Amino acid sequence: MKYRNIHISPKYSEGERVYYGSVPGVPEIDMIEAATQEEFERLFHEAVDEYLLEKRVSTPKRKKGWLYFVSALIALVVIALLTCPDKSKHVEVLKDKVGSVLNEQLIDENSNELEFLGMALVNGVLGKYINNYVTVNDYALFNVGKATLDGKTFPVSVGVFGHVFSVPRKIIEERLNESKEFQDLLEFF
Repeated sequence: MKYRNIHISPKYSEGERVYYGSVPGVPEIDMIEAATQEEFERLFHEAVDEYLLEKRVSTPKRKKGWLYFVSALIALVVIALLTCPDKSKHVEVLKDKVGSVLNEQLIDENSNELEFLGMALVNGVLGKYINNYVTVNDYALFNVGKATLDGKTFPVSVGVFGHVFSVPRKIIEERLNESKEFQDLLEFF
């Protein structure tokens, strides 16, 4: 027996005097039992109609869920593309970190006003200095800032969604203290 491309093979039980059967591969349609073959056919048609209606109703929900997910993912990618920070933001963040290391190393409690004035000058040119030592590799959705000191290049910042996150100040301080170029700069000031 076939209805709407769904097949069932009814069996007859002499002892119970019923026709019975289930649809192979479709567990959503329960076992069908009927006293007559006509009744069995009617119950089979009703079960198939109900199954197909429920399947049709549930399918759009799944499609909507995927549509929402894909839409949100596309929106996230577009936002990341539009808000990816440029090199100047990386330099600005690194200038603050390097400036705090410089201030700590050059100024002590016995510093006078002239030394403070010198530090203000150093902080003024620090952005240009850092700009020469930092490159930014752009990966469309995010970018990575890398510094090159003494011929060694290492990552120092990551930019994403309009923000730049740098490595911790302690790591920057360690790298600067290991750098001959930076030590020469300190001696200059």
